[in-house]
Amino acid sequence: MSFRVALDETDSDDDELLNYSFAAEAAKRRRLAGPVRDQVARARRVGAAAKPRAAPVRPSPQARAPGGPLLSRLPETCRGRMRELHGRLVAFLQEDTMQDTHSYSLCASIGLAIERLLHPTDKVFANTLQRSTRLQLGTRDEDGLEMLATLLRSYKTLSDVWGYDADGHAHTRYEDKMHAVHAVYGCTYPISDILFRNLARAAAGRPLDVHDGVLGRSGNKWEAHSGSTRPGEFCEFDGTQGRAMRALFADYSNELV
Repeated sequence: MSFRVALDETDSDDDELLNYSFAAEAAKRRRLAGPVRDQVARARRVGAAAKPRAAPVRPSPQARAPGGPLLSRLPETCRGRMRELHGRLVAFLQEDTMQDTHSYSLCASIGLAIERLLHPTDKVFANTLQRSTRLQLGTRDEDGLEMLATLLRSYKTLSDVWGYDADGHAHTRYEDKMHAVHAVYGCTYPISDILFRNLARAAAGRPLDVHDGVLGRSGNKWEAHSGSTRPGEFCEFDGTQGRAMRALFADYSNELV
């Protein structure tokens, strides 16, 4: 809004001239002030750029959290490691196009055993049994078995925590608990042996054997055969055997590694 418009309309000619002169003078001052203002602003920018900036002071971790970190990484459990191993076994099968080989059959067997151990339910047992019937022994492939052994070697701690001995003798911890009660042993070992025997053999640098998978020398270890007395084929999940097996697997799965 101009200075002239703010005056009363009844002002005389002298007032108009005075106001015009004042407005002209104000405009002149503004024109002169512009370059000066720009120079000052430019000088300030140059000075600010040339002035060294002090590094920001960051509080030490102790200062940020006087009582230690607010959150720490959760401890790893056997359950988490088994899930990780299962994922790597899935990838191994996807890379191994030779489905009629020992490495393929053994890899799938270990993965199915992990599923049973993590979820010992009627539904999972029936589903893994159905899938196990598609397995074939196939032909021995040294390269594939060595690759599988290398993968398993990274998970040696799982068999250590379980207590399986590669020689099949000096059992400890959960393996020992399983052997102590025949009913628990008969319901559990057809699953646990497939996982922990192969882990122990791989860790000891021994060759893997396809018969340590679901397909044993007498056929599918998880199938019930007429007249057979082999333990492990009949496990009543609602009975003492099933409850004891589930408790054993749950305790092991929650073990820290």
